[in-house]
Amino acid sequence: MNNQLHHIAVIGSGAWGTALATVLTKNGHSVDLWFYDHEAYQQCQSTKINPFLPNANLSGLNLSTDLQSCLADKKIVILASPCQVLPEVLASIIPHLRPDTILVNTAKGLILPDGLLISEVIEKMAPELAPNTCYLSGPSFATEVADQKITLVTIASRNLESAKIIQSAFSASFFRPYISTDIIGVQIGGAIKNVIAIGAGLSDAIDGGMNIKGALLTRGLKEIVKLGLALGAERQTFYGLSGLGDLFLTMNSQLSRNYSFGIALGQGHSVQEVLDKHGVVEGYYTASAVWHKSEILQVEMPITNALYRILYHSKEPAVAIRELLTRELKIE
Repeated sequence: MNNQLHHIAVIGSGAWGTALATVLTKNGHSVDLWFYDHEAYQQCQSTKINPFLPNANLSGLNLSTDLQSCLADKKIVILASPCQVLPEVLASIIPHLRPDTILVNTAKGLILPDGLLISEVIEKMAPELAPNTCYLSGPSFATEVADQKITLVTIASRNLESAKIIQSAFSASFFRPYISTDIIGVQIGGAIKNVIAIGAGLSDAIDGGMNIKGALLTRGLKEIVKLGLALGAERQTFYGLSGLGDLFLTMNSQLSRNYSFGIALGQGHSVQEVLDKHGVVEGYYTASAVWHKSEILQVEMPITNALYRILYHSKEPAVAIRELLTRELKIE
């Protein structure tokens, strides 16, 4: 499907970075997958299995811990590190990038402490690269991508030509990217759906039923749209793959770390216990960032703010739900 082949670096060897690297390799691109952890790199080199994504086919990938050589002369660089460490990663890679490099961010979240969009961080740290940067998001579990199950995503960039280059690079018989210019909407949808997914898991753990799941889906989407519009996003973006599609997926499957995190909370485990077990849970950090953002912009987000109080102020879920249901009655 791709007319032009590229030399591509994927920065981040977790499940998502590895899954995307396998798509690119299958499409014939030369792909360097960078490991932060030298021990994990050695294990993958010797076993040809990534413990974060055991079903991924690593053959054809160039595994590396040498950041400079990994980035050397790369036209496309995929950022697949967790959201909260992205500023640190950017500081490490920027000196090694070509002026015409297309960055492709795949992390989903807002960056603490100020709730910055990833695009805002890139604009501050690498203003010359920001116009061509792309943002990949949508309903996509890494394990299903590695199994080559049909997956549709959105790639957003202010520069449509850059978006088309990345769209072509990723396009495969099972992996279909659409393009957009709404980088704010794509980022907000991908970030806040993780918070709502925690609520969905918590609700299922306490046997809240399907009625409340339907309410969480629709009212949660309403909150995503409200904050997105306040930040300058386009409304239609939130009813596409990176909005409603990703929200539905993430709040309905234990393949979602955020949904599983919510289930564990609903089963009585403490926040710290679950974080220690699950590792990076983007929705946990995003809940704080969204609370901060909504306070500054004066956007009412009752569901997300209730989850923030549960996660950061030890509010009992039953109490938070009761407070939500006894709010002033309103027109939908």
